[in-house]
Amino acid sequence: MKCLGTTLLTVLIPWSLATSQVRVASPDGRNVVLVETHEGKLYYMVQRDGHPLLTPSMLGFDFRGAPPPFLFDSMA
Repeated sequence: MKCLGTTLLTVLIPWSLATSQVRVASPDGRNVVLVETHEGKLYYMVQRDGHPLLTPSMLGFDFRGAPPPFLFDSMA
């Protein structure tokens, strides 16, 4: 499953930079992953049979041993 996630990100991130939304569906169309940008941030959501399984969530990375990310929003 980890390999699938890495492959999905490798394919989707370049496309998401060119468009505002990318949709990938399973062969039977029941499972859908949507990746989109909103205000310069990358979000994803997952649906099954048209119903949300995961609501829009920000996509990001946490690296082991690295300091927490600097959040620009916290400076407001």
